[in-house]
Amino acid sequence: MKHYAVGFDIGTDSVHSVVLTPRFEVVHAPDALMHFGNPADALKEAYDEIIARYGRENIATTAFTGSGGEYFAEALNVPFFYDTLTIPAGVGIIAPSADHIFHIGAKDPYYFKRETLAGGNGSRAFVPDHATGTKCGGGSGILMAKQCRRFFEGEVPVSLSEDRKTNRGRLQDQLETIFGKAEASLEQATREIDVGGRCGVVIQSDMIHLQNRGEEIPNILQGLCDRIVKNYRSDVLKTRAFAGTERAVVTGGIFGNRHLVNVLAETLNLTIDVPELFRSAGAIGAVVCAGPVSATFRSDALVALSQAEKGTVKTAPALSTALGRVRIYDEPARVTKIQDLSVYDTDGPSHREVILGIDGGSTTTKAIVADASNLSIVAEICLNTNGRPLHAAKEVFRQIRSALGDALSIQAVAYTGSSGAFYHKLFTDTGKSPSALSMDIVKDEITCHAFGVKHFNEKVDTIFELGGQDAKFTLFNDDGTVKKSRMNLSCMAGTGQTMQNMVEMIGLDIGTSFHEYALRAARTPIVDDTCGVFTEAGIARLVALGFPKEEIAAAIAYGFMGGYVNKFIGNEPFGDFASAQGGPFKGTACLAALALHTGMEVHAFPHRQLFGALGAAIAARQAMETCRKQGQPVECRFRGLGLADTEFTTSEERCSRLVADSCSVKDCKLQVYTIGDDLVLSGGACPKGNTDSGTAKAPDYVARYKRMMNRHLERFTQALDSPSDKERVLIPRSLTFLNEKGIFYAALYHHLGFEVALSPESDDRITNLGIHYSHSETCFPVKLAHGHTAFLKEHLRKGKDKVLLVNAIGALWEKNRFCPYVAGDGFLAKDAVGIGNDDVLLPVLHFDDPAHPIEKAVWEDLSRVFGPRFSLGRVFEAVESARKAEAECLSEIYSRGEKIIAGLTAKGEKIFMGIGRGYTLLDNKAGSRIHELFASHGLHFVPAFFTRPPEFDINDIAENMYWVQGKAIIRYTLETALGPNLYPVRATNFNCGTDSILLYHEEAIINKAGKPHLILQTDGHSSNAQFGTRTLANNEVVKTHQPKSVRLADFRRKIRPVVLKDKRIGIPYMGDNSHVLAASFQSLGFTAEVMPTQTGRAQEIARKMVGTNTCMPFAYQVGDCLAWLYSLMDRGINPNTNAVVFQPMAQGPCRFGQYHVILKQLFRENGLGNVDILSPDAEKDYTNVPVSDFGILRQAAGLFKGTACLDILGNALLRTRPYEKKKGAAQTLYDDLTTELYAMVARRAGSKEFVAFMTRANNDFQAILDPGIERKPVVVINGEIFVRLHRNANQESILLLEKYGLEVMLSPLGQWMGYTNKTAIEEFKKAYSWKRMVLSMIKQSYMQSRGKKLTAPFQDFLKGRESHDSEHLLSQIQKDLVYDRHIQGESPISIGEAYLFTKGHMPRISGIYHVGPFGCMQETAATSQIQSITQKHRMSAGSAHERIVPFMDAVFGDSELPNLEAEIAAFAQKCYLKQEMQGSQVIGDR
Repeated sequence: MKHYAVGFDIGTDSVHSVVLTPRFEVVHAPDALMHFGNPADALKEAYDEIIARYGRENIATTAFTGSGGEYFAEALNVPFFYDTLTIPAGVGIIAPSADHIFHIGAKDPYYFKRETLAGGNGSRAFVPDHATGTKCGGGSGILMAKQCRRFFEGEVPVSLSEDRKTNRGRLQDQLETIFGKAEASLEQATREIDVGGRCGVVIQSDMIHLQNRGEEIPNILQGLCDRIVKNYRSDVLKTRAFAGTERAVVTGGIFGNRHLVNVLAETLNLTIDVPELFRSAGAIGAVVCAGPVSATFRSDALVALSQAEKGTVKTAPALSTALGRVRIYDEPARVTKIQDLSVYDTDGPSHREVILGIDGGSTTTKAIVADASNLSIVAEICLNTNGRPLHAAKEVFRQIRSALGDALSIQAVAYTGSSGAFYHKLFTDTGKSPSALSMDIVKDEITCHAFGVKHFNEKVDTIFELGGQDAKFTLFNDDGTVKKSRMNLSCMAGTGQTMQNMVEMIGLDIGTSFHEYALRAARTPIVDDTCGVFTEAGIARLVALGFPKEEIAAAIAYGFMGGYVNKFIGNEPFGDFASAQGGPFKGTACLAALALHTGMEVHAFPHRQLFGALGAAIAARQAMETCRKQGQPVECRFRGLGLADTEFTTSEERCSRLVADSCSVKDCKLQVYTIGDDLVLSGGACPKGNTDSGTAKAPDYVARYKRMMNRHLERFTQALDSPSDKERVLIPRSLTFLNEKGIFYAALYHHLGFEVALSPESDDRITNLGIHYSHSETCFPVKLAHGHTAFLKEHLRKGKDKVLLVNAIGALWEKNRFCPYVAGDGFLAKDAVGIGNDDVLLPVLHFDDPAHPIEKAVWEDLSRVFGPRFSLGRVFEAVESARKAEAECLSEIYSRGEKIIAGLTAKGEKIFMGIGRGYTLLDNKAGSRIHELFASHGLHFVPAFFTRPPEFDINDIAENMYWVQGKAIIRYTLETALGPNLYPVRATNFNCGTDSILLYHEEAIINKAGKPHLILQTDGHSSNAQFGTRTLANNEVVKTHQPKSVRLADFRRKIRPVVLKDKRIGIPYMGDNSHVLAASFQSLGFTAEVMPTQTGRAQEIARKMVGTNTCMPFAYQVGDCLAWLYSLMDRGINPNTNAVVFQPMAQGPCRFGQYHVILKQLFRENGLGNVDILSPDAEKDYTNVPVSDFGILRQAAGLFKGTACLDILGNALLRTRPYEKKKGAAQTLYDDLTTELYAMVARRAGSKEFVAFMTRANNDFQAILDPGIERKPVVVINGEIFVRLHRNANQESILLLEKYGLEVMLSPLGQWMGYTNKTAIEEFKKAYSWKRMVLSMIKQSYMQSRGKKLTAPFQDFLKGRESHDSEHLLSQIQKDLVYDRHIQGESPISIGEAYLFTKGHMPRISGIYHVGPFGCMQETAATSQIQSITQKHRMSAGSAHERIVPFMDAVFGDSELPNLEAEIAAFAQKCYLKQEMQGSQVIGDR
């Protein structure tokens, strides 16, 4: 009799299996089988064991879950359920009383809140709240596994056989042993360290730099565990609070590490249980979800699946097709291998003088022994670092000494690589003769690799260099000087290391079998190459889909090389002769992938993995020759190859105990190495705690700036902890406070009679508070702002103190805006941290804008809190006093700065101008203390804030620049470009939306000036070592740079008027409304067409030209527009003379208003500089089109009628499709009707014809509706307009929502048109632009009157599906201090809808599905506020019904969201629960 049910959870790295009885009793739950990229074999192994134990005839049901389960379930025709459903279902069996489930898998993290609902048929459990992580936050389980493997794999060797099953078992035994060693090592941790980073790339980068400065592995692992928990709390749990009496459990294999469980429990102040079957919850839940369904399969069916593939994955040509463009040069033939050391027969003397070049990399440690006379290579060695750089170096010395020790006289030692500075400190005896110059040097990697390759071939003009940690790209001038050099930003860190980890995950060797497998693949699957985390996720998906290992290997090579070429190098030009060097390019597969992406012939020279070490030796020889020519004595201070036997005893001490002039800010813990009688200090980011390298230090100009600013602040502030009975205003030292407004804020409230106290400078505590309370996708300065607010909340005295949370909207009469984060930070921080409205001052400020007097805004806010206590006149006086104090402070600072610049210029010094925002440059956490790095290397780094802001007119340099700080940054960049001895250092932060656009402008300016451009992107790194490497490399270029004469006029571009006559207008697809827009142009007699979207050509263009931090809609525009222009050429049309691209614009605050400007730049760079771009302005109600006023009104009339009709037809489609009598009938009808509609718009049909058309359309839709189908839960899609209207951009979200039984409402374009029209009327009125205002008012009246007529035929059919009035939404959030309507864009509308839905004011709606592109400032701000709203509501709700607030945030990027459908499944479940509890009578009529 069949009575058992089997559940399988096919995860990213393992297969979990269980056997249950019909009563859901678990009778068998074996250990998971790790599949190493071959889940089919592991599944067969697990199933065969179950069949052998229970018999196939006794298996009644089989069900699947997990990231790889869907593929197998579909192929085997058995049930599948997403883990968002199976995990809570499984916990209901293994821990039925659990209130909270914390899950971290190999790839996806989740949280589930469980409650029990009593009913007539007994109680049942349900999930009122759940959450998942963002794309950046995924992969914690993989991250932990690969770091453990990196640290301990060398201690656990494995021998493989020919049998795949045996090998799988041996590899699993190895990895489990490694995990055991890692957990045991955590017991040996001696101190807490902060591993920084929001994602696996940055975390790994920080860990590598920690190990490279000599940090102990147990401490690093403990820091990793802490970071995983911090990120889980920030990314998944967010601001949720937990009661200590509630029961919590964990699931997911990572929680086999008890230390991690303890850290999570301590962080959340909860008792957390680890159920016996915590790893099996998903598999158990799959059986529970399946129920008594008869579904089985035969084991032999899996054999065919082991090499299966999915046709939905796009592919590129086989790597082998590019081998013809790969030229690999033969390695030297005469070589003797002694252990790992290669000794070359160079016909030299037996005893010789040599130079050592040592490259301490994150993955490998390399050394070259070169003849000091001619640089011939005597020996070379390359060892895996395995997380132990000191151990690796000692082994290098041991092997060199063993083979050659008696025959060598070491004349110089040069170091490079990520461990180079650390090695130099330890291995150099600084106590030798002070009269001789030390020939022990540290050289940057870019210079070393250039020296190394040019030693072999001077023709090389392009270097592609990829190491374990850093990526570099160097382009040379004809004379051999560096023309352009780049090192990776945060997102490309650790590419080589991450690639090696992925290769090992699928059971291959990075040096041998990986390349063999990759080159055997007949095609190459394409994965997201945005960054290492996204590439990892893409590879995991291929594994889950059952792709053959050969194709997965090819995808790894192609994906990581694609990230290097497309996202790192981007649109930079190449030279004619390219060398590929560094560890990954040792193998042929990566060389072939590089050739595919670049289209170049790639040269692979001998020793290319060791060019860094060779180049270091060359640099040392050059230094020796220079000194000898100048008659200066030199000596080598290397401690000798005997270091191989030296015991380096380590200890920790506070900086103040060891350093005479230690600062009192942090008193950092320092690593102290004892070598005989010598002490060597290593302090990471601590500027004092590092053994002196002998370089004369430069002044720290940032510290000078802050001292001056603090001296002025002291006039108006008191210490935060000073005793006082007076009312205080507490001000966070963040965002605009650090952007030159701090004095103004402090003086303003001081003159109003308050005591003013400030939060301290950012430190670890404030950072961790900020990470906890802020949205995980915000930039780091916004995280810090939340941290400062949370810190001040702890010091808030109820009834006495107020926290000042400024919302800075913009400045000046012109439209100058701050980014959405700065504009709304007061509201975001207030609600995220949980400060009551009565405890905050929340002014909404426009600086120096006559239309929005600042005194009025401050007075209105004070009146809200204090009533009539403050008069407007008193506030005006205080504002004037504050302005005066601000002016005095800035005048003194600018005067001092001018003297500094003038003095350094007079001395002939190169000056590195720090350009960026004050809250990056002046905040040690946000800016990773980069100013201290420059000072420590003797370089003059002067923050631009030390100089008076230039007043250049930049409209024809950076057109339509509307960001307040963006304008300042462009002007400072211009000033730096014009100064012969000034060189830019751009400080930015990861995910800064505005900088993703600004850097296009800045790069163009600096390229025109012919200067190097150093960009340092920080993101909360605990170590700034990686920025030191970039700083030194940039300085090498600056040393030899010859400035060219440029004038301001050289940067200006003529802005020509757009001509439409006799041209073809191309309209990017932005939803079906693009067809209406094209028809409206056709109605005026123009030729217009809608561009194809997301073609293969368009995607390839976007990948190459759009950077990592730039939002997805812009990438679509770039790809689609350029692909369309190229297609015109294919049709014989010259786009430079016969094409116009339509690209609307706005005046901020998001990036949309800059799209057309950057498109022009990209057009110029690609030979399309004469293509016009037509950019109607939202701020001008889209009336700035080069046609007559009558033509504008005529087009607007047709456009509105068409848009209104299209919105209604789209609404009718979504109302009908879930209930249609015949599948597909609604879509067919919609397609036919819209085709007819476009033609009506094009021929300017009259209003009566439109009304008749809509009446007929209503009847047609009702005719295909099946009234017998019960109404389903209704969900609203809102959010960023492009993503919600573009089906490709949102991964066909509507169809997925309908698949899970939901009826969808889509926020229409008409809602946005009404909002922008009203906003434009207000702005025209303030600007006294009466003609434009009247035109917009006419347009408004027309829209309202025609809208009613066109909607009337559908009034009954679409009852309850009306769009929400934006004015009502904005007034509600304004009134309740949720957000401010002056923060323009979609975010206030999204927040308003969510706010009213949460409060129960939208009874017909069962859920909100919020969409936005990855990194979108508007929608991240919206999501942040909505999460605060919903969490606050849930905490105060009195019933289960009220606690169910179905809200889903879907964030889309360059690649598909692999867990989107899993999230929708859980979201739909809550929507049905919401509908059930609120009663079907409010959902709508049948």
